[in-house]
Amino acid sequence: MKNIECNIIESAESDSDIEEILDAAYLMTIQGNFERAFSLYDRILEKEPKNVRAVNSKAVALQQAGKNDEALVWYDKALKIDPRDANALYNKACTKALQTSL
Repeated sequence: MKNIECNIIESAESDSDIEEILDAAYLMTIQGNFERAFSLYDRILEKEPKNVRAVNSKAVALQQAGKNDEALVWYDKALKIDPRDANALYNKACTKALQTSL
């Protein structure tokens, strides 16, 4: 598994394939390496600022990092790009529910 992870990260760092960078950023998120994930999402968004998947995924990483207020801002950005994006709508609702239950 480690070799696969390294290959994904190396590919994302050397390649400009958005899907590979998204995969690497997701991997960093689930491993709790949020700063690296944020950096990769920012790299994608420099190239494709309206990439709703990257915007939503960055919001998820922010939420996972405990930055709920900032995550909500990013969910709103995703919904501004695509107001009917089911993932962003769901994730925003979950984040708001978490805030009200704390």
